[in-house]
Amino acid sequence: MNTLSIIDILQREIVKITNIQDLVIAKFKIDSRKIQKNDVFIAIKGDRCDGHDYIDEAIALGASLIIVSDNIDIASGCNTMIIKVNNTIKSLGLLAKALLERIHVPIIAITGSNGKTTTKDLIASLLNTKYKVLKNEGNLNNHIGLPLTILNYDDEDVIVLEMGMNHFKEIDYLTKICHPNIGVITNIGTAHIGNLGSKKNILKAKLEILNGMNNGFLVINSDDNLLKKVKSSQNQIMRCGSNRNDDLQLLNVKYYLNKTKCMVQSGQEKYMLTINIPGKYIIYDVLLAMQVALVMGIHKDNIIETIANYRSVADRTNLVITNKCKIINDCYNASYESLDNILSILENVDETKILILGDILELGKHQRKILKKLVRRLNKMSNRQVFLMGKQMAKIQKKVKDSQYFADFALLYEKLDGLFLTNKIVLIKASHAMHFEKIYHHIINIDKIEIIG
Repeated sequence: MNTLSIIDILQREIVKITNIQDLVIAKFKIDSRKIQKNDVFIAIKGDRCDGHDYIDEAIALGASLIIVSDNIDIASGCNTMIIKVNNTIKSLGLLAKALLERIHVPIIAITGSNGKTTTKDLIASLLNTKYKVLKNEGNLNNHIGLPLTILNYDDEDVIVLEMGMNHFKEIDYLTKICHPNIGVITNIGTAHIGNLGSKKNILKAKLEILNGMNNGFLVINSDDNLLKKVKSSQNQIMRCGSNRNDDLQLLNVKYYLNKTKCMVQSGQEKYMLTINIPGKYIIYDVLLAMQVALVMGIHKDNIIETIANYRSVADRTNLVITNKCKIINDCYNASYESLDNILSILENVDETKILILGDILELGKHQRKILKKLVRRLNKMSNRQVFLMGKQMAKIQKKVKDSQYFADFALLYEKLDGLFLTNKIVLIKASHAMHFEKIYHHIINIDKIEIIG
Protein backbone atom coordinates (compact mmCIF):
# COMPACT_ATOMS: atom_id res chain seq x y z
CA MET A 1 0.00 0.00 0.00
CA ASN A 2 1.26 3.51 -0.78
CA THR A 3 0.25 6.97 0.37
CA LEU A 4 -1.84 7.73 -2.73
CA SER A 5 -3.90 4.54 -2.29
CA ILE A 6 -4.46 5.52 1.35
CA ILE A 7 -5.80 8.89 0.18
CA ASP A 8 -8.11 7.13 -2.26
CA ILE A 9 -9.49 4.80 0.44
CA LEU A 10 -10.00 7.56 3.00
CA GLN A 11 -11.29 10.25 0.63
CA ARG A 12 -14.66 10.61 2.40
CA GLU A 13 -12.96 10.94 5.80
CA ILE A 14 -10.20 13.35 4.80
CA VAL A 15 -10.35 16.94 6.06
CA LYS A 16 -6.89 18.15 5.01
CA ILE A 17 -3.62 16.84 3.54
CA THR A 18 -0.19 18.38 4.16
CA ASN A 19 2.96 17.52 2.16
CA ILE A 20 1.24 15.13 -0.25
CA GLN A 21 3.70 12.58 -1.67
CA ASP A 22 3.61 9.23 -3.44
CA LEU A 23 5.46 6.95 -1.02
CA VAL A 24 5.50 3.22 -0.39
CA ILE A 25 4.81 2.67 3.29
CA ALA A 26 6.09 -0.11 5.57
CA LYS A 27 3.98 -0.82 8.68
CA PHE A 28 0.94 0.77 10.36
CA LYS A 29 1.50 1.56 14.03
CA ILE A 30 -0.28 3.33 16.89
CA ASP A 31 2.68 3.26 19.32
CA SER A 32 5.10 6.07 18.46
CA ARG A 33 7.94 4.30 20.26
CA LYS A 34 7.84 1.46 17.72
CA ILE A 35 7.96 3.64 14.61
CA GLN A 36 10.64 2.86 12.02
CA LYS A 37 11.51 4.48 8.72
CA ASN A 38 8.55 4.71 6.29
CA ASP A 39 5.97 3.52 8.83
CA VAL A 40 2.52 5.09 9.14
CA PHE A 41 1.67 6.48 12.58
CA ILE A 42 -2.05 6.65 13.36
CA ALA A 43 -2.81 8.98 16.28
CA ILE A 44 -5.48 7.30 18.42
CA LYS A 45 -7.21 8.99 21.34
CA GLY A 46 -7.33 6.40 24.10
CA ASP A 47 -8.59 6.34 27.68
CA ARG A 48 -5.10 6.85 29.08
CA CYS A 49 -3.22 8.78 26.43
CA ASP A 50 -3.66 10.64 23.16
CA GLY A 51 -1.50 9.64 20.21
CA HIS A 52 -1.51 13.25 19.03
CA ASP A 53 0.85 14.02 21.92
CA TYR A 54 3.54 11.79 20.38
CA ILE A 55 3.56 12.98 16.78
CA ASP A 56 6.95 14.69 17.08
CA GLU A 57 8.47 11.43 18.29
CA ALA A 58 6.94 9.52 15.36
CA ILE A 59 8.31 12.05 12.88
CA ALA A 60 11.76 11.94 14.47
CA LEU A 61 11.83 8.14 14.18
CA GLY A 62 11.11 8.25 10.46
CA ALA A 63 7.33 7.99 9.95
CA SER A 64 6.52 8.83 6.33
CA LEU A 65 2.82 9.46 7.03
CA ILE A 66 0.90 10.61 10.09
CA ILE A 67 -2.90 10.21 10.26
CA VAL A 68 -4.55 12.56 12.76
CA SER A 69 -7.97 13.87 13.73
CA ASP A 70 -6.81 17.07 15.51
CA ASN A 71 -5.17 20.21 14.17
CA ILE A 72 -1.46 19.83 14.86
CA ASP A 73 1.59 22.04 14.57
CA ILE A 74 4.63 20.56 12.85
CA ALA A 75 8.12 22.02 12.76
CA SER A 76 9.03 24.32 9.89
CA GLY A 77 10.68 22.39 7.08
CA CYS A 78 9.16 19.04 8.10
CA ASN A 79 8.22 17.12 4.96
CA THR A 80 6.35 14.23 6.62
CA MET A 81 2.97 13.75 5.00
CA ILE A 82 0.03 14.52 7.31
CA ILE A 83 -3.56 13.42 6.65
CA LYS A 84 -6.24 14.89 8.89
CA VAL A 85 -9.41 12.80 9.03
CA ASN A 86 -12.70 13.01 10.91
CA ASN A 87 -11.98 9.91 12.98
CA THR A 88 -8.72 7.98 13.09
CA ILE A 89 -10.28 4.78 14.49
CA LYS A 90 -12.89 4.69 11.72
CA SER A 91 -10.11 5.34 9.19
CA LEU A 92 -8.15 2.40 10.61
CA GLY A 93 -11.13 0.13 9.95
CA LEU A 94 -11.66 1.50 6.42
CA LEU A 95 -8.03 0.83 5.51
CA ALA A 96 -8.16 -2.73 6.86
CA LYS A 97 -11.38 -3.49 5.01
CA ALA A 98 -9.96 -2.10 1.75
CA LEU A 99 -6.77 -4.17 2.10
CA LEU A 100 -8.71 -7.42 2.55
CA GLU A 101 -10.82 -6.64 -0.53
CA ARG A 102 -7.58 -6.52 -2.53
CA ILE A 103 -5.73 -9.58 -1.26
CA HIS A 104 -8.56 -12.18 -1.12
CA VAL A 105 -7.11 -14.57 1.50
CA PRO A 106 -9.22 -16.89 3.70
CA ILE A 107 -10.29 -15.24 6.97
CA ILE A 108 -11.05 -17.25 10.11
CA ALA A 109 -12.67 -15.32 12.97
CA ILE A 110 -13.20 -16.55 16.53
CA THR A 111 -15.49 -15.19 19.22
CA GLY A 112 -17.15 -16.58 22.37
CA SER A 113 -17.29 -16.02 26.11
CA ASN A 114 -14.29 -18.18 27.02
CA GLY A 115 -11.47 -19.86 25.14
CA LYS A 116 -11.14 -17.39 22.27
CA THR A 117 -7.40 -16.92 22.56
CA THR A 118 -6.66 -20.62 23.09
CA THR A 119 -8.84 -21.55 20.10
CA LYS A 120 -7.22 -18.85 17.96
CA ASP A 121 -3.72 -20.02 18.87
CA LEU A 122 -4.63 -23.66 18.28
CA ILE A 123 -6.10 -22.86 14.85
CA ALA A 124 -3.01 -20.83 13.91
CA SER A 125 -0.70 -23.64 15.07
CA LEU A 126 -2.62 -26.27 13.10
CA LEU A 127 -2.76 -24.17 9.93
CA ASN A 128 0.94 -23.33 10.23
CA THR A 129 1.69 -26.94 9.31
CA LYS A 130 0.55 -26.13 5.76
CA TYR A 131 0.16 -22.36 5.40
CA LYS A 132 1.82 -19.09 6.33
CA VAL A 133 -0.52 -17.62 8.97
CA LEU A 134 -1.18 -14.11 10.28
CA LYS A 135 -2.99 -13.85 13.63
CA ASN A 136 -3.68 -11.06 16.08
CA GLU A 137 -1.27 -11.14 19.01
CA GLY A 138 -2.07 -10.66 22.67
CA ASN A 139 -5.23 -8.64 23.25
CA LEU A 140 -5.32 -6.98 19.80
CA ASN A 141 -8.86 -8.25 19.26
CA ASN A 142 -10.98 -5.10 19.35
CA HIS A 143 -11.95 -2.22 17.00
CA ILE A 144 -8.33 -1.02 17.06
CA GLY A 145 -6.29 -4.21 17.39
CA LEU A 146 -8.10 -6.26 14.76
CA PRO A 147 -7.76 -3.78 11.86
CA LEU A 148 -4.19 -3.00 12.93
CA THR A 149 -3.37 -6.71 12.66
CA ILE A 150 -4.87 -6.85 9.17
CA LEU A 151 -2.95 -3.77 8.02
CA ASN A 152 0.34 -5.45 8.84
CA TYR A 153 -0.40 -8.33 6.46
CA ASP A 154 2.79 -9.62 4.82
CA ASP A 155 1.83 -12.12 2.10
CA GLU A 156 0.40 -14.70 4.52
CA ASP A 157 -1.85 -17.45 3.10
CA VAL A 158 -4.55 -17.17 5.76
CA ILE A 159 -5.56 -14.73 8.52
CA VAL A 160 -6.84 -15.91 11.93
CA LEU A 161 -8.58 -13.22 13.97
CA GLU A 162 -9.89 -13.25 17.53
CA MET A 163 -12.86 -10.93 18.10
CA GLY A 164 -13.46 -9.50 21.56
CA MET A 165 -16.53 -7.61 22.69
CA ASN A 166 -18.27 -6.09 25.71
CA HIS A 167 -21.41 -4.65 24.09
CA PHE A 168 -23.78 -5.10 21.18
CA LYS A 169 -22.61 -4.02 17.69
CA GLU A 170 -18.92 -4.57 18.44
CA ILE A 171 -18.70 -7.97 16.72
CA ASP A 172 -20.92 -6.59 13.95
CA TYR A 173 -18.35 -3.85 13.29
CA LEU A 174 -15.42 -6.29 13.26
CA THR A 175 -17.06 -8.93 11.08
CA LYS A 176 -18.00 -6.33 8.47
CA ILE A 177 -14.35 -5.29 8.26
CA CYS A 178 -13.01 -8.81 7.65
CA HIS A 179 -15.97 -10.82 6.24
CA PRO A 180 -14.87 -14.23 7.60
CA ASN A 181 -14.94 -17.34 5.44
CA ILE A 182 -15.02 -19.42 8.62
CA GLY A 183 -16.54 -18.18 11.86
CA VAL A 184 -16.08 -19.90 15.23
CA ILE A 185 -18.10 -19.42 18.43
CA THR A 186 -16.54 -21.17 21.41
CA ASN A 187 -19.38 -20.94 23.98
CA ILE A 188 -21.92 -18.65 25.62
CA GLY A 189 -20.97 -17.97 29.24
CA THR A 190 -21.37 -15.18 31.77
CA ALA A 191 -18.36 -13.05 30.80
CA HIS A 192 -19.59 -9.44 30.25
CA ILE A 193 -23.09 -10.37 31.42
CA GLY A 194 -23.08 -7.15 33.46
CA ASN A 195 -23.04 -5.18 30.20
CA LEU A 196 -25.39 -7.35 28.15
CA GLY A 197 -27.91 -8.38 30.80
CA SER A 198 -28.45 -12.07 29.99
CA LYS A 199 -26.88 -15.09 28.30
CA LYS A 200 -29.46 -14.80 25.52
CA ASN A 201 -28.20 -11.30 24.83
CA ILE A 202 -24.62 -12.57 24.89
CA LEU A 203 -25.62 -15.17 22.28
CA LYS A 204 -27.23 -12.44 20.18
CA ALA A 205 -24.06 -10.34 20.38
CA LYS A 206 -21.80 -13.28 19.45
CA LEU A 207 -24.04 -14.20 16.49
CA GLU A 208 -23.31 -10.79 15.01
CA ILE A 209 -20.34 -12.61 13.47
CA LEU A 210 -22.80 -13.91 10.84
CA ASN A 211 -23.51 -10.34 9.69
CA GLY A 212 -20.22 -10.30 7.79
CA MET A 213 -20.38 -13.88 6.52
CA ASN A 214 -21.93 -15.28 3.35
CA ASN A 215 -21.68 -18.87 2.05
CA GLY A 216 -19.12 -19.71 4.72
CA PHE A 217 -18.80 -22.11 7.63
CA LEU A 218 -19.86 -21.36 11.21
CA VAL A 219 -18.17 -23.80 13.61
CA ILE A 220 -19.89 -24.07 16.99
CA ASN A 221 -19.79 -25.98 20.27
CA SER A 222 -22.94 -28.12 20.03
CA ASP A 223 -22.82 -29.04 23.73
CA ASP A 224 -23.48 -25.41 24.64
CA ASN A 225 -27.17 -25.12 25.55
CA LEU A 226 -27.66 -21.91 23.57
CA LEU A 227 -25.34 -22.51 20.64
CA LYS A 228 -26.80 -25.93 19.80
CA LYS A 229 -29.97 -24.20 18.56
CA VAL A 230 -28.16 -21.88 16.14
CA LYS A 231 -29.23 -21.92 12.49
CA SER A 232 -28.15 -19.99 9.39
CA SER A 233 -29.73 -19.83 5.94
CA GLN A 234 -26.60 -18.39 4.33
CA ASN A 235 -23.82 -20.38 6.00
CA GLN A 236 -23.14 -24.03 6.78
CA ILE A 237 -23.23 -24.83 10.49
CA MET A 238 -20.54 -27.30 11.59
CA ARG A 239 -21.17 -28.76 15.05
CA CYS A 240 -18.54 -30.07 17.46
CA GLY A 241 -19.55 -31.94 20.60
CA SER A 242 -20.77 -35.20 22.08
CA ASN A 243 -23.90 -35.63 19.94
CA ARG A 244 -24.11 -38.52 17.49
CA ASN A 245 -24.79 -36.36 14.45
CA ASP A 246 -22.07 -33.77 15.13
CA ASP A 247 -19.54 -33.13 12.37
CA LEU A 248 -16.80 -33.73 14.94
CA GLN A 249 -17.96 -36.02 17.74
CA LEU A 250 -16.36 -36.44 21.15
CA LEU A 251 -16.46 -40.17 21.94
CA ASN A 252 -14.74 -40.30 25.31
CA VAL A 253 -12.49 -38.18 27.48
CA LYS A 254 -10.21 -38.65 30.49
CA TYR A 255 -9.06 -35.77 32.69
CA TYR A 256 -5.74 -35.51 34.52
CA LEU A 257 -4.14 -32.71 36.50
CA ASN A 258 -1.59 -31.96 33.79
CA LYS A 259 -3.34 -33.15 30.62
CA THR A 260 -6.54 -34.29 28.94
CA LYS A 261 -6.99 -37.29 26.65
CA CYS A 262 -9.90 -37.88 24.29
CA MET A 263 -11.11 -39.80 21.29
CA VAL A 264 -12.95 -37.88 18.55
CA GLN A 265 -14.52 -38.93 15.29
CA SER A 266 -14.96 -37.11 11.96
CA GLY A 267 -16.93 -39.18 9.47
CA GLN A 268 -15.31 -42.62 9.55
CA GLU A 269 -11.98 -41.26 10.84
CA LYS A 270 -11.09 -41.51 14.54
CA TYR A 271 -8.42 -39.48 16.31
CA MET A 272 -6.81 -40.18 19.69
CA LEU A 273 -5.71 -36.83 21.11
CA THR A 274 -3.47 -35.89 24.02
CA ILE A 275 -3.79 -32.28 25.19
CA ASN A 276 -1.19 -30.99 27.64
CA ILE A 277 -3.69 -28.69 29.37
CA PRO A 278 -6.14 -29.77 32.10
CA GLY A 279 -9.89 -29.17 32.14
CA LYS A 280 -13.11 -29.89 30.32
CA TYR A 281 -13.28 -26.59 28.43
CA ILE A 282 -10.00 -27.16 26.59
CA ILE A 283 -11.70 -30.12 24.87
CA TYR A 284 -14.07 -27.79 23.04
CA ASP A 285 -11.31 -25.36 22.08
CA VAL A 286 -9.47 -28.32 20.54
CA LEU A 287 -12.56 -29.68 18.77
CA LEU A 288 -13.37 -26.30 17.22
CA ALA A 289 -9.77 -25.74 16.11
CA MET A 290 -9.58 -29.26 14.74
CA GLN A 291 -12.77 -28.82 12.71
CA VAL A 292 -11.33 -25.65 11.15
CA ALA A 293 -8.13 -27.53 10.36
CA LEU A 294 -10.11 -30.29 8.64
CA VAL A 295 -12.00 -27.75 6.54
CA MET A 296 -8.65 -26.22 5.57
CA GLY A 297 -7.18 -29.57 4.54
CA ILE A 298 -4.71 -30.21 7.37
CA HIS A 299 -3.43 -33.81 7.48
CA LYS A 300 -4.50 -36.11 10.33
CA ASP A 301 -0.94 -36.72 11.55
CA ASN A 302 -0.21 -33.00 11.68
CA ILE A 303 -3.40 -32.41 13.68
CA ILE A 304 -2.55 -35.04 16.30
CA GLU A 305 1.09 -33.92 16.63
CA THR A 306 0.30 -30.20 16.79
CA ILE A 307 -2.35 -30.65 19.48
CA ALA A 308 0.01 -32.84 21.52
CA ASN A 309 2.73 -30.16 21.35
CA TYR A 310 0.47 -27.19 22.13
CA ARG A 311 1.11 -25.25 25.34
CA SER A 312 -1.14 -22.52 26.70
CA VAL A 313 0.06 -18.93 26.82
CA ALA A 314 1.25 -17.25 30.02
CA ASP A 315 -1.17 -17.06 32.95
CA ARG A 316 -3.79 -19.32 31.28
CA THR A 317 -4.25 -22.62 33.15
CA ASN A 318 -0.48 -23.14 33.27
CA LEU A 319 0.62 -26.01 35.50
CA VAL A 320 4.01 -25.20 37.01
CA ILE A 321 5.75 -27.98 38.92
CA THR A 322 8.24 -26.87 41.56
CA ASN A 323 10.45 -28.80 43.95
CA LYS A 324 7.84 -28.20 46.68
CA CYS A 325 4.39 -27.81 45.16
CA LYS A 326 2.34 -27.62 41.98
CA ILE A 327 1.00 -24.22 40.91
CA ILE A 328 -1.88 -23.67 38.51
CA ASN A 329 -1.39 -20.14 37.23
CA ASP A 330 -4.74 -19.08 35.71
CA CYS A 331 -4.96 -15.35 36.33
CA TYR A 332 -5.23 -13.97 32.80
CA ASN A 333 -9.00 -13.73 33.15
CA ALA A 334 -11.92 -15.25 35.01
CA SER A 335 -15.54 -16.25 34.70
CA TYR A 336 -17.62 -18.62 36.78
CA GLU A 337 -17.40 -21.20 33.99
CA SER A 338 -13.61 -21.10 33.75
CA LEU A 339 -13.27 -21.39 37.53
CA ASP A 340 -15.73 -24.30 37.64
CA ASN A 341 -13.66 -25.95 34.93
CA ILE A 342 -10.47 -26.07 36.94
CA LEU A 343 -12.24 -26.91 40.21
CA SER A 344 -13.78 -29.96 38.52
CA ILE A 345 -10.27 -31.24 37.90
CA LEU A 346 -8.90 -30.39 41.33
CA GLU A 347 -11.67 -32.07 43.30
CA ASN A 348 -10.51 -35.43 41.90
CA VAL A 349 -6.90 -34.89 43.01
CA ASP A 350 -5.69 -36.32 46.34
CA GLU A 351 -3.28 -33.53 47.30
CA THR A 352 -4.38 -30.67 49.54
CA LYS A 353 -5.48 -27.66 47.50
CA ILE A 354 -4.81 -24.01 48.28
CA LEU A 355 -7.27 -21.91 46.29
CA ILE A 356 -6.24 -18.26 45.93
CA LEU A 357 -9.24 -16.55 44.37
CA GLY A 358 -10.01 -12.97 43.39
CA ASP A 359 -12.95 -11.10 41.94
CA ILE A 360 -14.77 -12.11 38.74
CA LEU A 361 -15.44 -8.75 37.11
CA GLU A 362 -18.17 -7.44 34.77
CA LEU A 363 -20.99 -9.42 36.37
CA GLY A 364 -23.30 -6.41 36.81
CA LYS A 365 -26.71 -7.26 38.28
CA HIS A 366 -25.86 -10.97 38.08
CA GLN A 367 -23.04 -10.66 40.61
CA ARG A 368 -25.08 -11.83 43.60
CA LYS A 369 -26.46 -14.90 41.80
CA ILE A 370 -23.06 -15.98 40.49
CA LEU A 371 -21.34 -15.45 43.85
CA LYS A 372 -23.97 -17.68 45.49
CA LYS A 373 -23.17 -20.37 42.91
CA LEU A 374 -19.48 -19.94 43.68
CA VAL A 375 -20.05 -20.36 47.43
CA ARG A 376 -21.98 -23.59 46.84
CA ARG A 377 -19.29 -24.82 44.46
CA LEU A 378 -16.44 -24.15 46.89
CA ASN A 379 -18.27 -25.68 49.85
CA LYS A 380 -18.69 -28.95 47.94
CA MET A 381 -14.91 -29.35 47.76
CA SER A 382 -12.96 -31.09 50.48
CA ASN A 383 -9.27 -31.12 51.37
CA ARG A 384 -8.71 -27.46 50.49
CA GLN A 385 -7.99 -24.03 51.96
CA VAL A 386 -9.43 -20.91 50.35
CA PHE A 387 -7.68 -17.52 50.36
CA LEU A 388 -9.80 -14.63 49.07
CA MET A 389 -9.01 -11.09 47.89
CA GLY A 390 -11.17 -8.38 46.34
CA LYS A 391 -14.45 -6.56 47.03
CA GLN A 392 -16.62 -9.45 45.82
CA MET A 393 -14.68 -12.04 47.77
CA ALA A 394 -15.04 -9.99 50.95
CA LYS A 395 -18.82 -10.41 50.66
CA ILE A 396 -18.71 -14.20 50.56
CA GLN A 397 -15.77 -15.05 52.83
CA LYS A 398 -17.89 -15.86 55.89
CA LYS A 399 -20.04 -18.21 53.80
CA VAL A 400 -17.11 -20.18 52.39
CA LYS A 401 -15.90 -22.93 54.73
CA ASP A 402 -12.23 -22.91 55.76
CA SER A 403 -11.55 -19.59 54.04
CA GLN A 404 -9.57 -16.47 54.91
CA TYR A 405 -9.84 -12.96 53.48
CA PHE A 406 -6.83 -10.72 52.77
CA ALA A 407 -7.26 -7.00 52.26
CA ASP A 408 -4.06 -6.59 50.22
CA PHE A 409 -1.15 -8.47 48.68
CA ALA A 410 1.17 -7.79 51.62
CA LEU A 411 -1.09 -9.63 54.07
CA LEU A 412 -1.52 -12.55 51.66
CA TYR A 413 2.24 -12.74 51.08
CA GLU A 414 2.83 -12.87 54.82
CA LYS A 415 0.47 -15.84 55.05
CA LEU A 416 2.05 -17.61 52.06
CA ASP A 417 5.58 -17.06 53.38
CA GLY A 418 4.74 -18.95 56.54
CA LEU A 419 2.73 -21.68 54.86
CA PHE A 420 3.92 -25.25 54.41
CA LEU A 421 3.52 -25.67 50.63
CA THR A 422 5.24 -29.02 50.15
CA ASN A 423 3.09 -31.55 48.25
CA LYS A 424 0.23 -29.09 47.86
CA ILE A 425 -1.50 -27.73 44.75
CA VAL A 426 -1.89 -23.95 44.59
CA LEU A 427 -4.52 -22.45 42.28
CA ILE A 428 -4.26 -18.73 41.44
CA LYS A 429 -7.41 -17.45 39.73
CA ALA A 430 -8.98 -14.01 39.22
CA SER A 431 -9.93 -11.48 36.56
CA HIS A 432 -6.93 -9.91 34.88
CA ALA A 433 -7.52 -6.50 36.48
CA MET A 434 -6.82 -8.05 39.90
CA HIS A 435 -3.15 -8.55 38.84
CA PHE A 436 -2.87 -11.95 40.50
CA GLU A 437 0.20 -12.71 38.39
CA LYS A 438 2.01 -10.91 41.23
CA ILE A 439 1.02 -13.74 43.56
CA TYR A 440 2.47 -16.36 41.24
CA HIS A 441 5.80 -14.51 41.04
CA HIS A 442 5.85 -14.08 44.81
CA ILE A 443 5.34 -17.80 45.41
CA ILE A 444 8.08 -18.66 42.93
CA ASN A 445 10.41 -16.27 44.75
CA ILE A 446 9.77 -17.80 48.16
CA ASP A 447 13.04 -19.24 49.49
CA LYS A 448 14.12 -22.57 47.98
CA ILE A 449 11.19 -22.96 45.55
CA GLU A 450 12.51 -23.98 42.15
CA ILE A 451 10.64 -24.67 38.92
CA ILE A 452 11.37 -28.20 37.74
CA GLY A 453 8.63 -28.70 35.13
